[in-house]
Amino acid sequence: MRVKRERTETDVALMIGIGQRVRMIRESRGWAATKIDAAAQCGRGRVGRIEKGERLKVSALTLIRIAAVLDVDLHWLVYGRTHRELKGDAHGLGPVCASANSPRCSISAPRVVNPTSV
Repeated sequence: MRVKRERTETDVALMIGIGQRVRMIRESRGWAATKIDAAAQCGRGRVGRIEKGERLKVSALTLIRIAAVLDVDLHWLVYGRTHRELKGDAHGLGPVCASANSPRCSISAPRVVNPTSV
């Protein structure tokens, strides 16, 4: 049985921050949200809902794909800081990969399409 957890202010603030960062990068590149949806293989309109803070449940895979399409560090996308800045902080994350394509990382990034070619 699944236990429903109440959303906390921290959850909401985290998702609003992610949405703001996605929009900032997307707009700086002149890309439409629908292009990011297609390139990241997200559902239609998902990126727009993330940007507006309407989508509070987002899978890790979706965030990884969006970060890859935008060519930004996943940790920066989520926390507003890079992994080096997070290393050893109060979150207790310890050393983490800068990106899925880092030579120190055993995780391979999903194949994504450049939104300018969609």
